[in-house]
Amino acid sequence: MVVPFCRASLACTAVAMVVLFGSGFANEVEECESPLEQEHSSSQQSACLLQRSRSEVTSERPQVNPQLVQRKSKDQKGSKDQPALKQKQSSKSHSPQSFKDLSWTTNIGQMHHECAGSRFEVDFTGTRSGMAVNSGMLLSKGTCSDSINTTMPSLTQALTCEKTGTGCHMWCAPVWQSHYDTTDWSAFDSRCKNWDGGFNDNDTQCANTGKVFTWARTEVPSSKNALEMTLAIATNCSTWCAPLWITIYDTKNWAKSYRWCFNRKDDWGACDNAEDVSLYAWHDRKFEFHHFMHKHGYTADTFALEFATYSEFEAAEVLMNSVQLTHVKDTTPAPLPDHQACGSTRQCSSKHQCCRKGDSEVDAKCCPTTWSCCEDSCCPSYYTCSITAFGHTCKPPTDEVATKPDLCHL
Repeated sequence: MVVPFCRASLACTAVAMVVLFGSGFANEVEECESPLEQEHSSSQQSACLLQRSRSEVTSERPQVNPQLVQRKSKDQKGSKDQPALKQKQSSKSHSPQSFKDLSWTTNIGQMHHECAGSRFEVDFTGTRSGMAVNSGMLLSKGTCSDSINTTMPSLTQALTCEKTGTGCHMWCAPVWQSHYDTTDWSAFDSRCKNWDGGFNDNDTQCANTGKVFTWARTEVPSSKNALEMTLAIATNCSTWCAPLWITIYDTKNWAKSYRWCFNRKDDWGACDNAEDVSLYAWHDRKFEFHHFMHKHGYTADTFALEFATYSEFEAAEVLMNSVQLTHVKDTTPAPLPDHQACGSTRQCSSKHQCCRKGDSEVDAKCCPTTWSCCEDSCCPSYYTCSITAFGHTCKPPTDEVATKPDLCHL
């Protein structure tokens, strides 16, 4: 569970947690009872709940300056029932797990997301574009006022092309790769590592990301390694958009991800797998997490699962039914008796090598055999690896000029 970020100087008044239980907003708003000048312990900060609702969060409702908004299904039990629930889940670790059993963090309700019509609902029942949904999920990206009467994707361009801009803003957006990020992958890794789950309220870029993204995210139980669902595109878009991104991240390094994109209308978003599906129709899909291993050479200890809608100009909406996390049998070969694990991975695949920092058992990573090792980082073979007492860098040759994407020349 992501704990809302809250600062003592504000007496927790900059944090909102929204919990789903039924339908409609509750009228009561709880505020921290301590005076503003009083310091709060971390436990007191985590206990500040300024706003509660019973069903859905939409950007049209006024919020109390929320930052990290969290939601649960009405089917979830309270904390007193958790030991029994954990025992039951442990006995059925390989049984499918419904999305209703999970807590979701979303940017709907964040102070930077003000697109009218944006919605994220768990346990949604209703009809959208002629398609009936029964206890499913709804994710909508509304239209922002800044995007009206223009054809220039200025927000996406700014996110991509700023001189030192990065795509590591996990607290308010899906991770993307800026041009600056692609010039030094090791630095990109460092920028996306070690996020503590809090909201960075000093991040001015969130004002832009809130206009192009609607997203919801949850932590995947360790016993699950696949996602099954039925999806439908209920409202399509025509340019610089994608109604649905499905992304899995390594929660220790958000630069490491695997992303499936549906009905993408641009070349943006670092999609690993792109697919177009027919509109206003249901499509059964299964997403297996082993694709992350094939891409990065290791399996994350903990995955975060994210649903996102990206759109520069138009509204877009996706429906999801029968969403559940499952377990597929691990086909990774058993390690040899004398095999040494590679960091958190018990064995690299046949197309990967173990890049290790000295003889460390922890600082190691599986990297493609076509790449070079730069201590415990993967470095393209033609890049320059520099190792000092302060760490290492992996940079392109000094005479190589990184090519900016076409988007930057619009």
